[in-house]
Amino acid sequence: MNPLKIKHAIILVIAISTIVVATVTAFHFLSTKENGKEEEKEKTRWVYRGAIPLNIPNMKSIKDPEFVRHPNHTVYKDEEGFYYLVASIFKTDGTFSTGILKTRDLQSYSFVGFTPSQMDGKIAPYCIFNPDDGKFYLYYSDWKNIVEKDINLSRLGLAVGTDIKNPSTFTDHGYLTINNMPEPLAPYLGWDPYIVKVEDTYYML
Repeated sequence: MNPLKIKHAIILVIAISTIVVATVTAFHFLSTKENGKEEEKEKTRWVYRGAIPLNIPNMKSIKDPEFVRHPNHTVYKDEEGFYYLVASIFKTDGTFSTGILKTRDLQSYSFVGFTPSQMDGKIAPYCIFNPDDGKFYLYYSDWKNIVEKDINLSRLGLAVGTDIKNPSTFTDHGYLTINNMPEPLAPYLGWDPYIVKVEDTYYML
């Protein structure tokens, strides 16, 4: 056989072998990657457990649940092992208030109480526990005293409590005054405040 033809045949065989190996390797890599994705999906899949039964007096509906947190955003837990949750509670009599619930297992919740009746309409709460003074700072949106702009805006306010187990201890400190707030939000308009501390500074989002 012609040596040149033999050389070409060898090169062709090597090329085909290289392509086959590369194809098999790529297929194996992609299969492993897809399997990894499926396994990851399986690990992170959420399973719907159904509605949480709540025994809240005169409740029509509930929304805006938020766990009470420390300033650094970690979840607050008391000495008895309870986590606390604040939420907007809409009642059958047309009033709506901030309610407080507690849980140990994050699945079953018991009702603690409402903030004082003078805080009717002050909902969409976000509450942080300040370990420096042992008080709970509850930021709210006053949806019964809105301002009509291009969209409806509420007034942002603050209530401070001394005992999360006793919501009646919360005292309304009124609306916030936010410096340098741009129009048309100045000085306290907005909705659904969210507070977090980064290093030595608190931020409202």
